[in-house]
Amino acid sequence: MTSDNSLKWEHGKNRQGVIKEILDVCIKTNLIEGYKEGLLKWGEPGYKKDQFYVQTLIEFKNHEFWALYSSTTLRDRMKMVYWDVFNVKRLDENISNCLFVYPKDCKEVKKFEKLKRDFDAGQIYCNLDYIVSTDELFTLIQEHALNGLSSGSIKGRRGNNFEKFVSAVLSSKNNLAKLNETNSLAIGNSFDMFEMVIKKIQGEESIELTQISKIVATTEVPRLPSGGKPKADVFATIYLKDNIYKEISISCKQTNDDWVSVHEYDWKEFSRVLNPNDKKLAMFLSLFQKKGGVQSFGKENCDLLENALSPYLEKLNLWVLGGLGGNGTLDVQCAKYILCYNDTNGKFSFHTIIEYIQLLKEKNVQGQFGTLFKWTYSSGNKGKTIQLKGRVLL
Repeated sequence: MTSDNSLKWEHGKNRQGVIKEILDVCIKTNLIEGYKEGLLKWGEPGYKKDQFYVQTLIEFKNHEFWALYSSTTLRDRMKMVYWDVFNVKRLDENISNCLFVYPKDCKEVKKFEKLKRDFDAGQIYCNLDYIVSTDELFTLIQEHALNGLSSGSIKGRRGNNFEKFVSAVLSSKNNLAKLNETNSLAIGNSFDMFEMVIKKIQGEESIELTQISKIVATTEVPRLPSGGKPKADVFATIYLKDNIYKEISISCKQTNDDWVSVHEYDWKEFSRVLNPNDKKLAMFLSLFQKKGGVQSFGKENCDLLENALSPYLEKLNLWVLGGLGGNGTLDVQCAKYILCYNDTNGKFSFHTIIEYIQLLKEKNVQGQFGTLFKWTYSSGNKGKTIQLKGRVLL
């Protein structure tokens, strides 16, 4: 029995460790003010003060509070949670929402998923506001924290936040222990994504999984000499045994749209990277930037620009998606891999940049001027820069 209790304690500790990783990212991305862990207790006035509890209390920037409960096993645990939630919300008006979080990869995940379906269908009577998996927790908090901002601000914040989230997932000790099966009680943090990324890298970089001792990922990739943002959004160092390490650069695309902005420079940089000696190309790039769009550019000019670009399509692809040929440092600022994610349906994909370009071609993605990209300008930058939009494939 003592051994069983100790295993349950370790399993619970690992579960809470994953939730802590997620909430730490929420702090780093400025979504929440902070959180408190442990059995935080409430009581009816005039009675014992420790009758009802909250496992984790989250504070948002507006000083709104959410109470979080979690478990790795269902059993009869939910009746206790329902009772605590009912009373905690009644006793503390500052707690606006209560949620139950279950690990996506626990043994009883099917039971939890059925409970969630019943709850979402309105078949469970209780005072909980949400039942979500650990994989859904970050997105739920983010949606609430960003509610009320302009659509442009939300898109920008979500993109930056996703990069930090990926960095945390790749750095997770829980994920590495689960992947290497060094801890049978390990609980993953978006483990499906972690496993896809690391197994892909393993094959590309000739790494043995059992040789990985630590992964440290960061979003602090140096700016380009021009001051612009590099193509690599996340830079990961995979430490192997015998003091060997591999460095990995990843471009991250988090969006619910089919097409997203992937590139923006003035025509001179396009000309410099593709071929600074091609005067015809430079002339039409300059004219397109001035006109700003396909319609105002005119059909004849569109045909001429398409013809001028045709010798440089592969060079354009590698520069736009990976940064190759630009001013970035190849191993750090240029991206070798691309991770795409849709947080509405949870789908994601991970490829090398070269594979992704080939996939775009196989899917017959039609851009403009014979390229894989749509050509336009960003808000307020007509006549100043050329913006390219790329298709997101999952």
